[in-house]
Amino acid sequence: MLKQIIFLGAAGAVSVTLMGWAKLSSHGATLVQDVREGINLASPDGHEAARIRHLLHDREVELQGQRAKINAIRRKSVAAAEESAALQSAIVKKVAILNRAGEVLEAGAATIEIGGREYTRAQVEQDAREHMRSLKSLRMQHDTKRSIAQELAAAVTRHEADLDVAQQEVRKVEAELDTLDMRLQSAQMRQLAQELSDGLHLETGAGLSELAGSLDSYVARVEEAESRLGVMRHALGEIKVVDWEGATASTNLLDEIRLAVQGKSEADSAPAAAGTRPDVVMARPASTPATKLPAPACPPAKPVVGDVRPTPAASRPVAIPLPAIAPK
Repeated sequence: MLKQIIFLGAAGAVSVTLMGWAKLSSHGATLVQDVREGINLASPDGHEAARIRHLLHDREVELQGQRAKINAIRRKSVAAAEESAALQSAIVKKVAILNRAGEVLEAGAATIEIGGREYTRAQVEQDAREHMRSLKSLRMQHDTKRSIAQELAAAVTRHEADLDVAQQEVRKVEAELDTLDMRLQSAQMRQLAQELSDGLHLETGAGLSELAGSLDSYVARVEEAESRLGVMRHALGEIKVVDWEGATASTNLLDEIRLAVQGKSEADSAPAAAGTRPDVVMARPASTPATKLPAPACPPAKPVVGDVRPTPAASRPVAIPLPAIAPK
């Protein structure tokens, strides 16, 4: 093992000497990229999608850490701004004290009374000098805190903008990944449908030749049987019981059947006109006299349509009514 490590180290040193570090690192990066792409292509689709989602999750965690850092910077900026405001208030107070001291010293009194106590001029001057040094320090602190607060606020604004861009990129990749998932599922379903269609494909040529031949043979057998049946019917004679292709049946079929049984026709059963009798000659118009026809010498054995039988009250024949003939 130690020999292998030594050999690899020597080979690396020789490579660096011959090729140079920049060229060697470029070859190494290219090799790593090729290996990564090869692994990505060889991995299953679901594994690759899960890996991308894992990378997106890591990116989300990283952005959350950045958000926490930005919030910490914002808190420091707010604290610096508050300290700067407090220093500004202290500066205002110092300036008021120094203005009062200048007014007192300008009066030229040897003894000065302030707040119920007496002070010498030297004491007031010494106190004024201390306030001036303090005011200078306060102004320096105020400028520093104000600058820090401004820089931190600008950093917060800048980092928040960068963070928003990074989060938008993550959302864009997530949306693109969802679209790719749907496209992949659609392609897989189409491929499956194509495979099923290819598996269900049936040939319509030679594959059905035997079936078609058997079907034709059976059709010939049926036609032969039907032809034999036709010959037999022709020899025996076809007996028709009902002529369904004849005239259309009347709507009063029951009445016709009843009249046929009684030996009457439909005209015999027609109701007489109001105010007339079957054995009475129908009156013609006033311009045309009624006409009587003599009875036949030999009445028919069977009733004829339009014939009027004699009534029991009269043994003579009854004239058959004729329709009125209008004058031309």
